[in-house]
Amino acid sequence: MSIKKLSRQSEIVSKWKSNNVLLSICCITYNHEKFIAEALDSFLIQETNFAYEIVIGEDCSSDNTLKIINSYRQKYPDIIKLVTGEYNVGVSENLKRTLAKCGGDYIAYCEGDDYWTDPHKLQKQVDFLENNFEYVICYTDVKAIDENGGSIDDYVGGAECDLASIEMLRGAPINTLTTVFRNVIKGFPPEFNFTMIADMFIWSLLSEYGQGKYLEGVSPSIHRRHGGGVHSLVGEKHRSLMNLTLFSSLLKYHYRKGCSDDLKNYFLGKIDTCLNGVTLEKISSSNKKDEIIKNNEILIREKSNAIKYLEKDLCDYKEQVNRIYDSLGWKITKPLRVGIRLIRRIFFK
Repeated sequence: MSIKKLSRQSEIVSKWKSNNVLLSICCITYNHEKFIAEALDSFLIQETNFAYEIVIGEDCSSDNTLKIINSYRQKYPDIIKLVTGEYNVGVSENLKRTLAKCGGDYIAYCEGDDYWTDPHKLQKQVDFLENNFEYVICYTDVKAIDENGGSIDDYVGGAECDLASIEMLRGAPINTLTTVFRNVIKGFPPEFNFTMIADMFIWSLLSEYGQGKYLEGVSPSIHRRHGGGVHSLVGEKHRSLMNLTLFSSLLKYHYRKGCSDDLKNYFLGKIDTCLNGVTLEKISSSNKKDEIIKNNEILIREKSNAIKYLEKDLCDYKEQVNRIYDSLGWKITKPLRVGIRLIRRIFFK
């Protein structure tokens, strides 16, 4: 990324109308020594008329990530805040404790291996949310690069359209590194601890407060795919496992809160799809577990709780899905579903 010369802290602060923090940049990081400086630079070039803070959740990296962060903190002590601990806690816990320290009315989320390119990104997104109260989150365009900076043209990101609350409720994917959302979640349910895809669980929680807006006119943020990334290079079986933890957690949470049968059946259908990629036998096999998560330190930390959680509930979910497929209503409507699919193939190719 071509970054203009960074302003001094005093120059950044002088442009703010007030010193009361309006937005918090939430950045979680682990072993990002190659990338964290680029992320921080992209935060510090933001031109805003409001005060913002950078809250960094550093999860006891084994490289020089913390050293690099501290060098920035010395230059920007009133802007950059550090959240860390004495031992590694994993992605979900690190995210929870970092979000808890975010004091702004809005939160911008970007992990330490990604970065922004538009110096007006935050101003544009906050201006939109300030004037459109029916929206709880807005997000923008994204591009993906590999570890060497090469473009990944076949990258499929999150939503490039507005999202209704029901779509967010169901865990619709959003380009996390581009988001700005209202700071309305003041605590996380216990089910959050068992998902490997924390951001999509958060979108589901946010759906209670409004819709999602795809905001055009913002230069793409950059998502970096590399060997140390949590989700970047996992195989299909592992991706199915991660999705399984997400939809199992969402089902348990919303069922406990009293969700509709339609929502329950939606999650059960998603779980059934995931089970086609990762069977219970494969999850239960210690050899398969090791095969799925080998060479990925971050996911090793997430494995234990997720596997215990799934082994307890997957048989029941599979049974419920099978009951739906065997039900009279499902069988009666089968010709209708087949007809609809045929019409789509003919007229909507």
